[in-house]
Amino acid sequence: DGDEVGQAAEAGAGDRVQRAAEGQEALDLGLPTIDESLLVQPKRAPVVTQPPSPKQVKRGYESARSTIEKAKATGEIDADGADLAMWALDKNPGIARNLHVSIEEPRADGAKGAYNPAQRIVRAFKGTDNAHTLTHEIFHHSERMMPLDVQRGIRKEWRRNYERELKKLTGAQREVLADVPKMMAGDADARKRIMDAFKGGVLNKKDHYHLTDPSEFWAVNAARILG
Repeated sequence: DGDEVGQAAEAGAGDRVQRAAEGQEALDLGLPTIDESLLVQPKRAPVVTQPPSPKQVKRGYESARSTIEKAKATGEIDADGADLAMWALDKNPGIARNLHVSIEEPRADGAKGAYNPAQRIVRAFKGTDNAHTLTHEIFHHSERMMPLDVQRGIRKEWRRNYERELKKLTGAQREVLADVPKMMAGDADARKRIMDAFKGGVLNKKDHYHLTDPSEFWAVNAARILG
Protein backbone atom coordinates (compact mmCIF):
# COMPACT_ATOMS: atom_id res chain seq x y z
CA ASP A 1 0.00 0.00 0.00
CA GLY A 2 3.01 2.21 0.04
CA ASP A 3 2.33 3.47 3.48
CA GLU A 4 5.77 4.84 4.35
CA VAL A 5 5.41 6.94 7.54
CA GLY A 6 8.81 7.31 9.11
CA GLN A 7 9.10 6.16 12.74
CA ALA A 8 12.04 5.64 15.14
CA ALA A 9 15.28 4.99 13.19
CA GLU A 10 17.10 1.69 13.77
CA ALA A 11 20.89 1.67 13.95
CA GLY A 12 22.90 -1.11 12.37
CA ALA A 13 23.82 -2.22 8.86
CA GLY A 14 24.73 -5.24 6.82
CA ASP A 15 24.70 -8.80 7.99
CA ARG A 16 27.22 -8.60 10.82
CA VAL A 17 27.09 -11.44 13.36
CA GLN A 18 28.75 -11.06 16.73
CA ARG A 19 30.35 -14.16 18.11
CA ALA A 20 30.98 -14.65 21.82
CA ALA A 21 34.31 -16.19 22.77
CA GLU A 22 33.89 -19.70 24.14
CA GLY A 23 35.98 -22.12 26.14
CA GLN A 24 38.20 -19.59 27.87
CA GLU A 25 40.04 -20.99 30.91
CA ALA A 26 39.00 -19.54 34.27
CA LEU A 27 41.72 -17.41 35.89
CA ASP A 28 42.56 -17.14 39.58
CA LEU A 29 43.01 -13.43 40.12
CA GLY A 30 43.64 -13.74 43.86
CA LEU A 31 40.66 -11.58 44.78
CA PRO A 32 40.26 -10.84 48.49
CA THR A 33 37.40 -12.29 50.51
CA ILE A 34 34.27 -10.15 50.16
CA ASP A 35 33.24 -8.31 53.30
CA GLU A 36 29.79 -9.74 54.07
CA SER A 37 28.66 -6.34 55.33
CA LEU A 38 28.75 -5.12 51.75
CA LEU A 39 25.93 -7.52 50.98
CA VAL A 40 23.58 -5.50 53.19
CA GLN A 41 21.44 -3.56 50.69
CA PRO A 42 21.67 -0.06 52.25
CA LYS A 43 25.47 -0.21 52.17
CA ARG A 44 25.72 -1.23 48.56
CA ALA A 45 26.36 1.31 45.84
CA PRO A 46 23.27 1.92 43.69
CA VAL A 47 23.23 -0.08 40.48
CA VAL A 48 22.49 1.91 37.36
CA THR A 49 19.92 -0.01 35.33
CA GLN A 50 20.76 0.02 31.65
CA PRO A 51 17.84 0.23 29.21
CA PRO A 52 17.37 -2.91 27.12
CA SER A 53 19.19 -2.88 23.82
CA PRO A 54 16.96 -2.41 20.78
CA LYS A 55 16.14 -5.69 19.08
CA GLN A 56 18.63 -6.37 16.34
CA VAL A 57 17.23 -7.65 13.08
CA LYS A 58 19.04 -9.43 10.30
CA ARG A 59 19.63 -7.32 7.24
CA GLY A 60 21.01 -7.59 3.76
CA TYR A 61 20.71 -9.78 0.71
CA GLU A 62 21.10 -13.23 2.27
CA SER A 63 18.67 -12.53 5.11
CA ALA A 64 16.04 -10.96 2.81
CA ARG A 65 16.25 -13.77 0.27
CA SER A 66 16.10 -16.48 2.95
CA THR A 67 12.99 -14.92 4.51
CA ILE A 68 11.22 -14.75 1.15
CA GLU A 69 12.23 -18.29 0.21
CA LYS A 70 10.90 -19.69 3.50
CA ALA A 71 7.61 -17.79 3.15
CA LYS A 72 7.21 -19.18 -0.36
CA ALA A 73 7.85 -22.74 0.86
CA THR A 74 5.20 -22.44 3.57
CA GLY A 75 2.65 -20.89 1.20
CA GLU A 76 2.45 -17.66 3.21
CA ILE A 77 3.00 -15.50 0.12
CA ASP A 78 2.36 -15.79 -3.59
CA ALA A 79 4.90 -18.17 -5.16
CA ASP A 80 5.28 -16.18 -8.39
CA GLY A 81 5.62 -12.99 -6.38
CA ALA A 82 8.31 -14.57 -4.23
CA ASP A 83 10.19 -15.72 -7.33
CA LEU A 84 9.99 -12.22 -8.81
CA ALA A 85 11.33 -10.64 -5.62
CA MET A 86 14.18 -13.16 -5.37
CA TRP A 87 15.00 -12.64 -9.03
CA ALA A 88 15.21 -8.88 -8.47
CA LEU A 89 17.51 -9.41 -5.48
CA ASP A 90 19.68 -11.89 -7.39
CA LYS A 91 20.06 -9.45 -10.30
CA ASN A 92 21.29 -6.73 -7.97
CA PRO A 93 22.06 -7.84 -4.40
CA GLY A 94 23.06 -4.27 -3.55
CA ILE A 95 19.43 -3.14 -3.43
CA ALA A 96 19.07 -5.18 -0.23
CA ARG A 97 21.80 -3.27 1.59
CA ASN A 98 20.60 -2.52 5.14
CA LEU A 99 17.21 -4.07 4.29
CA HIS A 100 15.18 -6.29 6.62
CA VAL A 101 12.23 -8.27 5.23
CA SER A 102 9.43 -9.33 7.56
CA ILE A 103 6.48 -11.60 6.70
CA GLU A 104 3.59 -10.75 9.02
CA GLU A 105 -0.04 -11.53 9.72
CA PRO A 106 -2.60 -9.69 7.54
CA ARG A 107 -3.59 -6.20 8.63
CA ALA A 108 -7.15 -5.19 9.36
CA ASP A 109 -7.03 -2.47 6.70
CA GLY A 110 -6.30 -5.02 3.97
CA ALA A 111 -2.85 -3.68 3.11
CA LYS A 112 -0.67 -6.14 1.20
CA GLY A 113 2.69 -4.67 2.15
CA ALA A 114 4.50 -1.65 3.53
CA TYR A 115 7.95 -0.09 3.66
CA ASN A 116 9.24 1.89 6.63
CA PRO A 117 12.06 4.12 5.32
CA ALA A 118 13.30 5.10 8.79
CA GLN A 119 13.66 1.49 9.93
CA ARG A 120 14.46 0.19 6.44
CA ILE A 121 12.02 -2.66 6.89
CA VAL A 122 9.82 -4.19 4.20
CA ARG A 123 6.71 -5.82 5.57
CA ALA A 124 4.71 -8.24 3.45
CA PHE A 125 1.41 -9.41 4.88
CA LYS A 126 0.53 -13.04 4.40
CA GLY A 127 -1.64 -13.76 1.37
CA THR A 128 -1.41 -14.88 -2.22
CA ASP A 129 -3.50 -12.28 -4.04
CA ASN A 130 -0.84 -9.75 -5.04
CA ALA A 131 2.20 -11.07 -6.87
CA HIS A 132 4.00 -7.72 -7.08
CA THR A 133 3.77 -6.67 -3.42
CA LEU A 134 7.21 -7.77 -2.22
CA THR A 135 9.03 -6.48 -5.28
CA HIS A 136 7.12 -3.21 -5.06
CA GLU A 137 8.14 -2.65 -1.44
CA ILE A 138 11.75 -3.71 -2.08
CA PHE A 139 11.92 -1.11 -4.85
CA HIS A 140 10.81 1.53 -2.36
CA HIS A 141 13.93 0.62 -0.40
CA SER A 142 16.10 0.54 -3.52
CA GLU A 143 15.08 4.11 -4.35
CA ARG A 144 16.44 5.17 -0.96
CA MET A 145 19.74 3.41 -1.68
CA MET A 146 20.30 5.10 -5.05
CA PRO A 147 22.78 7.93 -5.64
CA LEU A 148 21.30 11.40 -5.28
CA ASP A 149 21.55 12.16 -8.97
CA VAL A 150 19.50 9.04 -9.78
CA GLN A 151 16.92 10.00 -7.14
CA ARG A 152 16.67 13.45 -8.72
CA GLY A 153 16.14 11.80 -12.11
CA ILE A 154 13.26 9.74 -10.70
CA ARG A 155 11.69 12.85 -9.19
CA LYS A 156 12.04 14.72 -12.48
CA GLU A 157 10.34 11.90 -14.40
CA TRP A 158 7.60 11.65 -11.77
CA ARG A 159 6.90 15.38 -11.99
CA ARG A 160 6.75 15.26 -15.79
CA ASN A 161 4.20 12.42 -15.69
CA TYR A 162 2.24 13.99 -12.82
CA GLU A 163 1.86 17.37 -14.54
CA ARG A 164 0.95 15.75 -17.86
CA GLU A 165 -1.79 13.66 -16.22
CA LEU A 166 -3.09 16.62 -14.23
CA LYS A 167 -3.60 18.61 -17.43
CA LYS A 168 -5.65 15.78 -18.93
CA LEU A 169 -8.02 15.45 -15.95
CA THR A 170 -11.14 17.49 -15.24
CA GLY A 171 -13.62 17.95 -12.43
CA ALA A 172 -13.26 15.91 -9.23
CA GLN A 173 -10.32 13.88 -10.54
CA ARG A 174 -8.26 16.97 -11.27
CA GLU A 175 -9.25 18.60 -7.99
CA VAL A 176 -8.19 15.68 -5.82
CA LEU A 177 -5.00 14.82 -7.74
CA ALA A 178 -3.97 18.47 -7.35
CA ASP A 179 -3.70 17.72 -3.62
CA VAL A 180 -0.65 15.50 -4.16
CA PRO A 181 1.96 18.22 -3.42
CA LYS A 182 0.11 19.04 -0.19
CA MET A 183 0.07 15.37 0.79
CA MET A 184 3.79 15.10 0.07
CA ALA A 185 4.36 18.10 2.34
CA GLY A 186 2.63 16.27 5.20
CA ASP A 187 -0.93 17.58 4.96
CA ALA A 188 -3.04 14.86 6.62
CA ASP A 189 -6.31 16.22 5.21
CA ALA A 190 -4.94 16.12 1.68
CA ARG A 191 -3.78 12.56 2.21
CA LYS A 192 -7.23 11.52 3.43
CA ARG A 193 -8.93 13.15 0.43
CA ILE A 194 -6.64 11.30 -1.96
CA MET A 195 -6.98 7.93 -0.23
CA ASP A 196 -10.77 8.36 -0.09
CA ALA A 197 -10.76 9.17 -3.82
CA PHE A 198 -9.05 5.85 -4.54
CA LYS A 199 -11.47 3.96 -2.31
CA GLY A 200 -14.47 5.71 -3.85
CA GLY A 201 -13.36 5.22 -7.43
CA VAL A 202 -12.77 8.88 -8.20
CA LEU A 203 -9.12 8.07 -8.88
CA ASN A 204 -8.04 4.90 -10.64
CA LYS A 205 -5.31 2.99 -8.86
CA LYS A 206 -3.83 1.63 -12.07
CA ASP A 207 -3.59 5.06 -13.70
CA HIS A 208 -3.06 7.39 -10.77
CA TYR A 209 -1.48 5.63 -7.78
CA HIS A 210 2.05 5.85 -9.17
CA LEU A 211 1.64 9.62 -9.33
CA THR A 212 1.10 10.09 -5.59
CA ASP A 213 4.84 10.58 -4.95
CA PRO A 214 8.20 9.91 -6.65
CA SER A 215 8.89 6.78 -4.60
CA GLU A 216 5.56 5.25 -5.63
CA PHE A 217 6.26 6.25 -9.21
CA TRP A 218 9.55 4.33 -9.14
CA ALA A 219 8.24 1.30 -7.20
CA VAL A 220 5.14 0.80 -9.37
CA ASN A 221 6.85 1.25 -12.70
CA ALA A 222 9.95 -0.74 -11.81
CA ALA A 223 7.78 -3.65 -10.69
CA ARG A 224 5.79 -3.46 -13.93
CA ILE A 225 8.98 -3.53 -16.00
CA LEU A 226 10.27 -6.59 -14.17
CA GLY A 227 6.86 -8.26 -14.20
